[in-house]
Amino acid sequence: RRALGAGHGLAAAGAIGGLVSSTNVTLTFARTSREDTALAGSLGAGVLAANAMLFPRVLLATTVLNPSLARLLAPRLAPALAVAAVTVLWAIRRPHAEG
Repeated sequence: RRALGAGHGLAAAGAIGGLVSSTNVTLTFARTSREDTALAGSLGAGVLAANAMLFPRVLLATTVLNPSLARLLAPRLAPALAVAAVTVLWAIRRPHAEG
């Protein structure tokens, strides 16, 4: 977060955390936003990034469990991932307070 600034750093932290548990990132960032309202927008961008990781995470798990199904699933997940990525980019480009 220090290297990238609050907006980008929290989004990157959210994306990395979202690889493991987007629910945990969402809850943690929501609690933090109550305590530090100046970071609410940046934390929201982190939540969006964490939840955007759902699509690659599902595709990875499907690939491990059933590669033939993953080949069918990938093109169906691509539009959702694209929308999520655009939303995350929009959120991190919005002006937020730096914490």
